[in-house]
Amino acid sequence: MEDVVGGAELIKQLNAIIADKDYHWILAAVKGFRNGLVYGARIRFPHALVITFLFGKGTVRQKLITIVRHTRTHAWNLGKFAFTYKFCCGGLNALFGDDKAGWQILLAGFIAANFQLHEMNAINSQILFYLLPRGIFGLFRLISKKGWISPGLTQKRVFPYVNACVLSFCLWLFFYDPDVLQPSVIASFEYLYND
Repeated sequence: MEDVVGGAELIKQLNAIIADKDYHWILAAVKGFRNGLVYGARIRFPHALVITFLFGKGTVRQKLITIVRHTRTHAWNLGKFAFTYKFCCGGLNALFGDDKAGWQILLAGFIAANFQLHEMNAINSQILFYLLPRGIFGLFRLISKKGWISPGLTQKRVFPYVNACVLSFCLWLFFYDPDVLQPSVIASFEYLYND
């Protein structure tokens, strides 16, 4: 009977911790981990399925193993990153109070990326390649919104120049020293421009 009472008391204490707003940031970090796992799997699985069966080599079994491995890696990386980021944000907020300037967000993101996404591999590279151009255009939209550049400059003038610079630079790298590019870019450019 003591075990049942002890278990009930433990659950009561856990519920009290969960309800305590001082510990909300720890639970937010755990939820961030869970959401990172779910989102990473939802995003990577269909992508890995299509790309592996269209372009992958090997038996069906080897392709399925590749799909599962890529899905697991992507989900795990996003889960760890989300946990670390939310944990750092909550810890910084608990130490310094609510962040109105955004420096805590920047620092937490930097710390989380440094600890969780530091390894250069295909999955982390794709996360970077997904976010970098969106961040650049988001920055241009922000400075346009703030009035630091004329409205519409992002749409009308920035995109063509950024696009032209990126494509011409990648083409130059491809013809000058293709080994520095990713294999998928080399294969695409080889097919488009050399075959």
